[in-house]
Amino acid sequence: MAKMNRITTILMAGCACAALSACGADDIASPGEGTIVLPAPTPSPSPTPTPTPGNVTAATGCPTIAGADQLTDLGTITDGSNTWRNCGFPARFNSTTAIAKTAGVIYSLPGRVDVGTDQGAASTGTNVTLTIDPGVVVFAGTGSAFLAVNRGNKINAVGTAAQPIVFTSRENVTGSATDQSSGQWGGVVLLGRAKITDCDQAPNAAPGTVACQRDTEGTTGAIYGGADDADSSGRMSYVQIRYSGFVLANGKELQGLTPSGVGTGTQLDHIQVHNSSDDGIEVFGGSAHIKYLVFTGNEDDNLDTDVG
Repeated sequence: MAKMNRITTILMAGCACAALSACGADDIASPGEGTIVLPAPTPSPSPTPTPTPGNVTAATGCPTIAGADQLTDLGTITDGSNTWRNCGFPARFNSTTAIAKTAGVIYSLPGRVDVGTDQGAASTGTNVTLTIDPGVVVFAGTGSAFLAVNRGNKINAVGTAAQPIVFTSRENVTGSATDQSSGQWGGVVLLGRAKITDCDQAPNAAPGTVACQRDTEGTTGAIYGGADDADSSGRMSYVQIRYSGFVLANGKELQGLTPSGVGTGTQLDHIQVHNSSDDGIEVFGGSAHIKYLVFTGNEDDNLDTDVG
């Protein structure tokens, strides 16, 4: 996993640098132009250690997870030095389950993957929770793949500073992604039951009511909105989202992270979005409290808000 680990180290180092950099008026422009100049450290650091050769060997099979919806063994994937067992997510998680960090295993999205089914704007409680353990890597098996956490369901993706959870592209895993790569998959979409404006499911509905709902930008059947500003779509902490922003329709692109109608019960912090072809994060309505964000190389807005 040497290449993936080196990229993780570089990106997390970028987090530290970006967090210490001051922002000027030009930083708000879209797309972000300009150059960040970092002064040479004093004293100079010791020479960078020589990377160790790849030594990851693919597991013999995919782990068993809770529930009827199991992982699919899609063979192996390699970066030329390391080889992993490619374990594909089901198209929909219908039961609460956990994705564990397992030696020699990497996980993939075969296309759009849903967490639960939409429980509707007036629903309460949680139906399905998908937990992802620290250090897990999930890549998009196809360019149009994305992860959608439907209303009334949750994601619990909590990494650590040392072991962030990484959502990325196939090209990043195989080693063909470059500094210019972007738009290689869809990203992560959170769908909540908090208040929004500009209803498109019932255009004449009053904003902020249960009847005021919208479909996610560029998708079909990824509905969000309601009247519960305290709604929870779960938690994402210490997460990296790389090379996202796939174009779903003309003028319609998914971002790295798209919180839609997400309420204050959702915890979003310590998130880095790298090289999205659209926005880093675009928030559609809701009332989420988001903090400790790092944006690198995104081609439109780093942080955008819409629909109230």
